[in-house]
Amino acid sequence: MGRSSKEEAARTRARIVETACKLFRDTGVEQISVADVMGELGLTTGGFYKHFDSKEALVAEAVALAFEQSTSTWQGVSKTEGKEPMTHIARLVEFYLRPNPQRRCPMIAFSALAGSADAGEALRHTYLQRTKALLDSFVGPLKTKRGGRRPSAAEGHAMVLFAAMIGARVLKEAAGDAAWANHIRDAVLDAASDSA
Repeated sequence: MGRSSKEEAARTRARIVETACKLFRDTGVEQISVADVMGELGLTTGGFYKHFDSKEALVAEAVALAFEQSTSTWQGVSKTEGKEPMTHIARLVEFYLRPNPQRRCPMIAFSALAGSADAGEALRHTYLQRTKALLDSFVGPLKTKRGGRRPSAAEGHAMVLFAAMIGARVLKEAAGDAAWANHIRDAVLDAASDSA
């Protein structure tokens, strides 16, 4: 295979992963087939196997990409803030709970898959490692040198906000415009804002 052929194959593989990532985040891994992904790109299902051994291999790469995208986005949001740690956290909560986000959060989109008995060890590891990385970036500005001890009160408060914002988004996605779901979202936003 010549150099340009290898480059074209790498570009095609990247397009497959990007398309699968979007479709899996929007619709769910179980609802999207290899044919769906390849059809979205105007490629044949048979061509898929030139790039991947299985759908599971594609899923693992797509999940990793989804977390890379979220990490990059969170870093961009964090860079716009001042040096006050709770301002950083309040801004991330506000960003995370904004109306009509462009993409589903990978922590939500892939949680059931990562927790299922069918999840491979590599997928589960990627999910847990990348979710922990997002938590660390969220709480990071409040970290203290406490070793293996319990988190400080400020870190604990940030962890509660982290869990609350994810829960609020799950409920908002499930309940839509139900008033109670909006009240929960608003309560989480207020708690983050009051902490800043």
